[in-house]
Amino acid sequence: MRLLLRNAGVGFVGGVLLWGTGDVVGELTTYFKLRDKAIELASQNEDLKTQIGHPFTPGPWYDAKIGFMGGSAAQCTFQLEVWCECASIEGA
Repeated sequence: MRLLLRNAGVGFVGGVLLWGTGDVVGELTTYFKLRDKAIELASQNEDLKTQIGHPFTPGPWYDAKIGFMGGSAAQCTFQLEVWCECASIEGA
């Protein structure tokens, strides 16, 4: 009986770990695909390049947010790192 309970416990914990790992891998894969598509579309937008500068790269993944909205819809928010050439303008 004790062996049965031990094996059941190990199986339960192993199942939870496998499910959690699969969930994390699925969300990271979705995040990277959405991020890459957004960077591709942003790179083609001349107005955006003018407003925030170019080239831009995605910020750190740990500052990003991802949300799933029923069916196959997802929303992803991430920071952009932009190189900006700044100038000092002095007024009269």
